[in-house]
Amino acid sequence: MNTILAVDDEQKNLNAIKRLFSDQDYRLCFASTGKYALKQVEKCSPSLVILDIMMPGDMDGIDVCTRIKQKHENIMVLMLSAKTALEDRMRGYSVLADDYLVKPYDPDELIAKVKILMRLYDAKKELEDLNHNLEITVKKRTAELIARERQAIVGKMVQGIVHNLRGPLAVVLGSAQLMAIKFDKFLLTTGPADVKKRQLVKGIKENNSKTLSGIGKTSELIDSLLLTGGSNTREKNQAVDLNELIQKEYRFLRSEIIMKHEVEVVLTLAENIPLIMCKYTDFSQVFYNIVKNACEAMASSKERQLNISSSCSSTGILISFADTGPGIDPKKLSMIFDPFFSTKAESLETRAGSGLGLFICSRLMAEYQAFISVINLQPTGSKFLIQIPLSNLCKDEFI
Repeated sequence: MNTILAVDDEQKNLNAIKRLFSDQDYRLCFASTGKYALKQVEKCSPSLVILDIMMPGDMDGIDVCTRIKQKHENIMVLMLSAKTALEDRMRGYSVLADDYLVKPYDPDELIAKVKILMRLYDAKKELEDLNHNLEITVKKRTAELIARERQAIVGKMVQGIVHNLRGPLAVVLGSAQLMAIKFDKFLLTTGPADVKKRQLVKGIKENNSKTLSGIGKTSELIDSLLLTGGSNTREKNQAVDLNELIQKEYRFLRSEIIMKHEVEVVLTLAENIPLIMCKYTDFSQVFYNIVKNACEAMASSKERQLNISSSCSSTGILISFADTGPGIDPKKLSMIFDPFFSTKAESLETRAGSGLGLFICSRLMAEYQAFISVINLQPTGSKFLIQIPLSNLCKDEFI
């Protein structure tokens, strides 16, 4: 049930409003002064205030309307006044009153105006609820997109790591199997007189068997990684050294991305970067996306160099990724963090871009109040910057 607050210094006027709306589907509240009216607004939470302009004391209807709209802009205000001049009506509208009615008013007109303003109030409230629900839905869908993209990226990284592990592992396995065959052959061809040699070879063979067993378990772990995709939905915040993260992730990415396009990577990492509290995979995913994009952008460049640097100041930590690619079209610079926008669509080689990578990066960093920006370098290239505020630093860093 919507509530009407009637404000007038004359009791007869309040009684008239009470008679008009007592049989209507409204809850009624009353006030005879401006100060008491503001208290009633907080107490009754009205949908509509019928407000007399001319009231004695240090707060008239104009002042009351101003205070109400400053704090509760959705509350509808209908001004009543005996003044008929245009400037008086405009004064009421200037403080965001929703309608104006001149005294003495026609009761039917007042009832009609109240019904119209109530419909407007209900419509505004419904729109507000829809917007709120839409925000919740967008956040939920965004979180789902981030989770899916993260799992896909981690899955690709795992596949790349596994691909690079299988080659050396196959060499080790082949060598261990060959040694086992030679040990068996040696034991079959040597005589009882070579006791010491046989004892030595038997010991080496036992150790080689353990090596073969370890290789088998490693192969099983690799298969398990492929099945799970390396996802970890229960990851918690931990103290992370971004310099170590950059170096570690760079080693993982080197074989998959950087060597692919023969990109020279220059790391310039400041000493004593403070630890930050975060989910490791959030920052590793952002690092992966930015470095991958930079390397792909430089695929057709004569000079392929990626400069990754870290620094710390009184405002926080700054991570920089500067490439020697063609740069970004200035007209599209403001759109690269939008969902489903991708500059890769312009290239047949890289048309597979989903346009979600940088959008997800910006959303992941927003969880830490961190900010990602990009600028074009001169004469060519672009630079991505991640600014991480001091609020994310590990508490121990302040001791």
